Amino acid sequence: MVKIAPVHTAWAAYLACIRHHRALLQLSLGWVTLLAGLVFAGMVPWPEVIAWPLRLATLAAVPIAAAAFFVAGCRVVLLDEEPPLLITLRFGARERRGAIHLLAIALLPGMPLLLLVLLLGTGAWWAPLAALAGLLLLVAPALAASARLAISLPAIAIDEPGELLPVVWRHSRGCGPHLLYGWLLCLLPWFLPSALLFLALDHGATAASAASMAELLACPLGFLALAASAAFFAYVFAQLAEGAPVEDGVADARKEPRLV
Repeated sequence: MVKIAPVHTAWAAYLACIRHHRALLQLSLGWVTLLAGLVFAGMVPWPEVIAWPLRLATLAAVPIAAAAFFVAGCRVVLLDEEPPLLITLRFGARERRGAIHLLAIALLPGMPLLLLVLLLGTGAWWAPLAALAGLLLLVAPALAASARLAISLPAIAIDEPGELLPVVWRHSRGCGPHLLYGWLLCLLPWFLPSALLFLALDHGATAASAASMAELLACPLGFLALAASAAFFAYVFAQLAEGAPVEDGVADARKEPRLV
């Protein structure tokens, strides 16, 4: 069994993002522009007949953009693939497959998080304690499971066939905590600024615009987090597929490894 070194792999992922920064920037520009445009449009006080379809379009665009960029980013890291010169919003069969897997992976921690938010909304005195217990007992294991299943996304990026979720679950046995730790190192530096901005603005006259401003900041920062995450899981996939350290595994990954 290959042991994943979370700090080393996360550091290698950041180095890969620096090395491929032009390709990743080009892949993200169209999606960032689309999402930022939807956020700006949502700030306009439309009548409900327009506001609701706009909200639905924004909700649908987020997983579509995330899956398309994640899959393309994995191909850049694993195969040194260069994107086309023209900025496009590609969403073909490979990206659709990635979006379906991404939604299934996000559902694991998403459901307990939603329950915790509803619990906090009750206003009961014991709600914060119950939410903290739920965070430790439900959300953390769900996030670790999601980190294991996310290895299927780089496999999708190189068009590996078959049912991937059971395969990556089997191959990543015992790696959940390390994967979660390394993944958080790729996510938190980019999501914390948006969260802090929201907390700083969520009072008084600025409360109404706090969410929109945080969303606008989250558009570019979110793609930076996605780029680091894509590189991280691409390197994990290479290590598990080849049974090699991160540097050797990534070099061999360009030969399109198989987990099966």
